[in-house]
Amino acid sequence: MSYYYGVLRGGRRGVTRCGTKNSGIVATLSTFGALLEVSLVGDCERNPTVHIRIRIGDERYGEADLTLSELFKIVIKGEIK
Repeated sequence: MSYYYGVLRGGRRGVTRCGTKNSGIVATLSTFGALLEVSLVGDCERNPTVHIRIRIGDERYGEADLTLSELFKIVIKGEIK
């Protein structure tokens, strides 16, 4: 059974990827000089860890490990900067 499920859509048809509790799932989106990486690891039934990494050029803009419930609180409260 897949604990994590991802969908990617671009210029071609969409593709899906699955991750287990042990492997987690990582999504990396990038363009010229910018990168956003998000990973989910751990037991999805017990609040998994979300790792977010943002880079623009050679500058590291942010990197954080949050539980899924912490991330939801940030999004709901509008604390994203």
